[in-house]
Amino acid sequence: MSHYNTIMHQLLTLIPRHQFEKLVDGLDTDRYVKTFTTTTIDLCLNAFP
Repeated sequence: MSHYNTIMHQLLTLIPRHQFEKLVDGLDTDRYVKTFTTTTIDLCLNAFP
């Protein structure tokens, strides 16, 4: 069985994770977050358009 990447994986690799986290930290978007972080929201929005 050969390995293949899913479409979801391909979409998530368009913006590198460390670059996304750097933007989140720079804009301070998680300052009031308790459980649902910006990264999680991004993952959900990309998974369920």
